[in-house]
Amino acid sequence: MGLYLSDAGKTWADPVTFADGKSAGKGHWHGRIIRLQNNQLFTLFWTGDTKIGGGMPLHRCRGNADGRDWSTPESTNVLGQTNWPAELPDGRMVVIYTVRETQSPGFYAACSEDGGLSWNLDRQVHVWDATGRDKIGVNSHDSYPHSHDTISFGAPTSIVMDNGDVFCTFWCTEASVTQTKFALLQLE
Repeated sequence: MGLYLSDAGKTWADPVTFADGKSAGKGHWHGRIIRLQNNQLFTLFWTGDTKIGGGMPLHRCRGNADGRDWSTPESTNVLGQTNWPAELPDGRMVVIYTVRETQSPGFYAACSEDGGLSWNLDRQVHVWDATGRDKIGVNSHDSYPHSHDTISFGAPTSIVMDNGDVFCTFWCTEASVTQTKFALLQLE
């Protein structure tokens, strides 16, 4: 949900719902809204099945320039969680995202040439490998929100630099020390 302000933030009004998946049995979280070169808004959501549980692929959603009208979220081919998309100068998109429920957990980056609907997973990059260090020392609970009590990495961000490289940051815990790391992605 989004809210608008017209008085320098003193009051917030005119709520806009832009990812209500309740009727489809979906929950959408952690969307990072970016403005595209054509002035449209874009986001990817960590999506889950609220009826039977479990993760689903990221869902994309597009909004008009003022954010009042949004498309219905549609599934991509990326099975990830927290993420941050960015648009490259040539119109392609890049996303850095977390993966936790695989043999190789960590942060991945992938490119899209169709506006974020499909991502080239054959050429994705494993930016940071969390294998063997994806949980912090204790058993996690089965249900949310306590299932997140032991995660050891998350919250990626990205920004496209003037030269077209993508600067990414994320937090992770290694040897009981939580830190912020960065990666610089150079795209072909």
